[in-house]
Amino acid sequence: MRYFLDFRHEITTKRLNYDLRLLKARLHILHAFEVLYDDLDMAIKIIRKAKSREDAAEKLKKHFKLDDEQVKAILDMQLYKLVGLEIERIMKEKEEKTKLKKDIEAILASQKKIWGLIRTELLEIKNNYGDKRRSVMKAAEDVEFSQEDFQVHEDVTVIFTKMGWIRRVKTVGENLRFKEGDELLSLLPANTRDNIAVFSSAGKVYVVKAFDLPSGSGFGEPVQHLFKFGDGERPISAMNLTTVFSGTTTGESKETQAELALAPREVTALTVSARGIGFAFDLGQFNSATTRAGKKFAGLKPGDSILGVEILDLPNVLFLTTEGKAVVVAAKEVPVLTGAGKGVKLVNVKNGEVALFRPVRKGEQVKVIDDKGKEKVIDLKPYGVMTRGSAGLKAVKAVKFA
Repeated sequence: MRYFLDFRHEITTKRLNYDLRLLKARLHILHAFEVLYDDLDMAIKIIRKAKSREDAAEKLKKHFKLDDEQVKAILDMQLYKLVGLEIERIMKEKEEKTKLKKDIEAILASQKKIWGLIRTELLEIKNNYGDKRRSVMKAAEDVEFSQEDFQVHEDVTVIFTKMGWIRRVKTVGENLRFKEGDELLSLLPANTRDNIAVFSSAGKVYVVKAFDLPSGSGFGEPVQHLFKFGDGERPISAMNLTTVFSGTTTGESKETQAELALAPREVTALTVSARGIGFAFDLGQFNSATTRAGKKFAGLKPGDSILGVEILDLPNVLFLTTEGKAVVVAAKEVPVLTGAGKGVKLVNVKNGEVALFRPVRKGEQVKVIDDKGKEKVIDLKPYGVMTRGSAGLKAVKAVKFA
């Protein structure tokens, strides 16, 4: 009981300090709005005449004597909301939060008040949930626990961008935002206990539990901070190994997931380099343990780099080159290697590189983005299945990299 009460004291104090930090931060922003309101016309004039966001920020800081956080809050507001700024609402919120701030500070300044708050909260829990124990308590013998046993078990979504920023969120919604110039690479439904694999241009795979990925509403962290990337190494794709091998999804019942997990599938993946060299390999060798140091899955010739990794689950593979040529090869023509080999030439790239590839069905229609950013539909019927290492036929003028 003593340990329990000490823990309650610790988390209650942390919660109050956290709430206090939020209140101080909000009051800091409200002060900025209050200052701004005294000369709102000038603020709007500065923003409208500014050459850039940075220019507007500097001028607002100088004129109103504000800091970076305050200016950011002002510039993040839509202009029509800024024009309609209501000083009465601002002052009312400021008054309420100032009172709440003083109340929290008073509690934190007194151990007696902190214990009084803990007592009140425990009594509320007792009144709402207290009943007689129904199960018998007895000591367990020879029970061992792993770190994973203490992880929160919940469904999340892993967001991975082309610039290599990765994070997990409970709901996507407004969290699907990126840094300037960045865009989505992978959106992975997952459970916090799932194994997430990140493949790199150097032919290495890094595996981490979804629970260990950064969470929150920010941009996350660069994968280079999570894994031991080499110079020039960049992320190219990601996948949820747990769902790939069990065939489960987060939308299925826990009973169904458990049944499918007992009979994991064999999964073959395809990897291709920018120069059109590739092979197939068994993904199972990478799902047994996490590795932040990385594990080699493909070898590379000097000057080449891995373009991507895809599950090889369809009869054919389509390759598109930066020259706009299409090559369709039968999946059975792709060799399966057991180690980190270099593979064979799957497509003959003369003056360009492979822009994208994907497993396809015979005669399928595929949507691609050309070099001008326009969406094109390629009907694969006229191309048929070609010999491995073919140069291909013209499909579009040119293709962007995937």
